Amino acid sequence: PGAVVFDESGSYYSVRSTGTRTPKKFFKAVAKNASKLNDLAKEYAMDDIRGSITLKVSVSEAGEVSSCRAVSSTVQDRSFVEKVSGAVSGWNFGKSGEGDIEVFLVFKVGAK
Repeated sequence: PGAVVFDESGSYYSVRSTGTRTPKKFFKAVAKNASKLNDLAKEYAMDDIRGSITLKVSVSEAGEVSSCRAVSSTVQDRSFVEKVSGAVSGWNFGKSGEGDIEVFLVFKVGAK
């Protein structure tokens, strides 16, 4: 079965921020939590779920997620999209000292 993949290469994420936190720092938080997404993926028939999910994530200065919602998705299973969004809502991106920021994370689903 496939897995939920976040790619550091830059082709699967974009970060909009007025601060100095780099995309690489966000990737560390994603990598730290990737196993949780893969555990979630095991609950679903991943061979039948493919596509991408773009999440708009608001991150507080303390690194906590203040809001997270899917802004686009090619994944047809809405409950899976909601579960991914819910999982990311519980992540912590680490204290920044630069104020609140907005991040867009794109997850490839069913990728090999």
